[in-house]
This record gives sequence, C-alpha cells and structure tokens, in this order.
Amino acid sequence: VWTIGFFASAVTPGKLGDAVRALYLHRETGRDLGESVLAVFVDRLLDLLVILVMTFVSLPLFSHLFLRLPYHWPLLAVALALLALCLFALRRGPVRALLAPAYRAFVPERFKEGLAHGFHGFYDALATYRRDRRRSLAALALTFAYWLIVFGLVRALAWAMELPVGYAYVALTL
Repeated sequence: VWTIGFFASAVTPGKLGDAVRALYLHRETGRDLGESVLAVFVDRLLDLLVILVMTFVSLPLFSHLFLRLPYHWPLLAVALALLALCLFALRRGPVRALLAPAYRAFVPERFKEGLAHGFHGFYDALATYRRDRRRSLAALALTFAYWLIVFGLVRALAWAMELPVGYAYVALTL
C-alpha cells in the first residue's frame, strides 16, 4: 500500500499519493475510511515531527559547522509554527469550529453525512493512538530509523559518485 501511494505521489500533480494510499488501505483492510485516512495522516505527521526535530538540531549545527546562516532563527520559527499547526489539527473541537462554515456552505447535502462520519471516525481513531503510547512511540522510532536509512543511502550514493561528502553533511542538509 505504501509503494502504491509513493508511486501515485510521483506521477500525480499535488502529490495525491497519500489520498490513494488511504483509499487502498480502506479497501484492503475493510477499516473505516476515517481510520484509513488517520493512519496515513499519523504517518505523515510522524514524518513531519521527525523532520522538524531534525531541523531544530541541524540548522544551528549546519550554521555553526559549515556556513554561517544569518536567518536560521526565522527558519526555526517557521518549523515551530508548523508544529503548532499540526498540534492544532489533532484537536477535534477547534478543527470542527474552523471547518463548520465551509462545510455548511460548500458541501452538498448528499455528501454531508458521509463526510461527517469520516471526520468523526478520524478523531475517534485518533483517540486510540493517544491511548496506546507504546505503539505511537514505536511508530516514531521506525520513522526516525527510516530517515537514518535515507541518510545512509544518500551518503552511499555520494560515495559511489566519489563526492567528498561526509555523513554529517548529508544528515544536516537532506
């Protein structure tokens, strides 16, 4: 399912692969579409969280070790704002209040029930992730391990191309 989504992201505008992945996950597992969307959302959220943490670490380090970046503090502020936005998206009440006017104005009547069911299914399933912290931490560890593998692959590619690039440089710039 992940590979299908990755392929769809590569060949569609707007990177629609995550939506395709959620649809395939729904079809293959028989789970509610809201739960399938949540699984993809949590995967993307953990990926973003790991990237933001690495940004907080790598920007000052890169600025100190390789190139003085006078603007790394604004970049860190943007990363922090993205993190705050993600945390906001995890709260049903505020998101519902934010989306309610658009839902009432733009969603046709025949789609409202299904959309509301998917919305509440998403947040109901999210409660499961919040309760099972061990599983969530394991998913976070796997996401971090994935990024370490990506860094290793890029470093191996640089080595194969005989580029004088160290692992630290790859990890700080990727």
